[in-house]
Amino acid sequence: AKPGYFVEADGASEQEKCPPGKTSDPAAFVCESCDPGSYASGAGSPSCTPARAGYYVRDDDQTKDIPCDRGHYAPAPGFNECLECAVGTFAPGTGSEECTPADPGFYVGGTRASSQTPCVDGTYTNAEGRSTCLLTEPGKEANGDKTDQVDCDKGETSKPGGKCDECDRGSFAGDEGSPSCTPAEKG
Repeated sequence: AKPGYFVEADGASEQEKCPPGKTSDPAAFVCESCDPGSYASGAGSPSCTPARAGYYVRDDDQTKDIPCDRGHYAPAPGFNECLECAVGTFAPGTGSEECTPADPGFYVGGTRASSQTPCVDGTYTNAEGRSTCLLTEPGKEANGDKTDQVDCDKGETSKPGGKCDECDRGSFAGDEGSPSCTPAEKG
């Protein structure tokens, strides 16, 4: 018998095809399942094919490879399950070979994410792959794209994680980035 076929009994008059998901060596008596992470799509397949990168082959159905779900990936051929994207990364589509780090100004707080979340007012991230946003310091606020913090103007201040606001009547902030407003002296 040739690869992908078998002869079950002595004195057989013909060879039989191995069913989908199985293959055989030449002169085989039985068909064998494909190795984990590989498949045989048709009957009589002479060999098994590894799953493509970004895909996997289920152990209970070795007839095809399946794209990894969103938030999962397979970095190389031959996977029998997809890996979860780690905290700080995401995979927006199916069939991903890798996860994408969150952009500056965004974060990914959990595993298996399919999208990134923008930082809110008073927070920022200045690096890729962050799992949380950082609170702005007193006297600062997040810039427009939430990728850094900037000093409050003279006459303004902010609390940690806040926006710049004018000092109350009777107090002042003489420098940019003042962490607090100073009461005016009597006189």
